[in-house]
Amino acid sequence: MSDKRKDSGMSDKKNALYVKDSGMSDKKKALYVKDLGWKFTKVLDGDTFSFELPKNPALTPKLRKLSVRVLGIDTPEKGFRGKCEQEKILGQKATDFAKDLFDFVDAIELLDLKWDKYGGRVNATVIITIKDKKYNYTELLIQNKCAFSYDGGTKQSWCEPKIDLEKCCNFEDLPL
Repeated sequence: MSDKRKDSGMSDKKNALYVKDSGMSDKKKALYVKDLGWKFTKVLDGDTFSFELPKNPALTPKLRKLSVRVLGIDTPEKGFRGKCEQEKILGQKATDFAKDLFDFVDAIELLDLKWDKYGGRVNATVIITIKDKKYNYTELLIQNKCAFSYDGGTKQSWCEPKIDLEKCCNFEDLPL
């Protein structure tokens, strides 16, 4: 865990998150999640995180959980899903990088929301704001070697060639 982490964690994110859908009119494009009652809950891995929707008699607790997968990237798998030791290590590094980064995020914007082809989660372009500066989350992960660019086709291997693990996903290298 990084020494840069904030003590406050993610508690304020529900008030600072926007949801945008390119199919909406300009007037309705930006919706504050606090108005929707959405709450950022956690980073699941480098390219997926979750939200909890507001209580509603029609939704069971399980149905209130919504996962968002970041468009445009593929991060390595961690744990038993990794195909080799290198991928498992990189998967954990990408997850830790995302957790450290989200501790500094003041606002999250979700753009171009679409249901994932596997169902149960939403795909979105993610823009984060840190200290009044906006960053494309996809670009941050690619620049820091935590992700490959991915358009839905064949994925690059995280197992070959060998990757210098010391040069990947170094949160301390970010200018925050």
